[in-house]
Amino acid sequence: MGQTKFLYVILAIIFAGVVMVLIMNVLDQNDDDTVLREVQLELQQIADAAHDHYQKPGLLGGGGKAFDGSGSGSRIRLEELLNSAEQNGKRLETANGIYLLDEISEQSITIIATMKDSRFEEAPEEQAFISARICRDRMVLSQLNEEAPDEEECLTGE
Repeated sequence: MGQTKFLYVILAIIFAGVVMVLIMNVLDQNDDDTVLREVQLELQQIADAAHDHYQKPGLLGGGGKAFDGSGSGSRIRLEELLNSAEQNGKRLETANGIYLLDEISEQSITIIATMKDSRFEEAPEEQAFISARICRDRMVLSQLNEEAPDEEECLTGE
């Protein structure tokens, strides 16, 4: 009878260990999803600020219906896009990501957001990124680690 109890105790310890490993994996995956959602939220804030710049008349410091300053307005500047970010050269940094203003044309801009993840500190080139094409009336996000949608797709909504 003593061996049976000992076997049950060993099985219970093994079961508890397996459950702990599964819980840790689920929580780690949930943390990755949280960072992705936060980056997407910050990209939406950037898109809102970019749309405001596009719509604002040039006399009031806006773009005058252009992002690149080709109309009567001024060229969009990175530092005016995200208030909660710290500017570091040509990029903005938040707790969740690093944002780079990649392309600017009259009708759209492209932002590349690299997600901050402590697992990739040794190899930053492997970090996940998401691209956003911001047009005059919408924002189109790319899939994870893919290039931004082209300007025509953004402008036509297809």
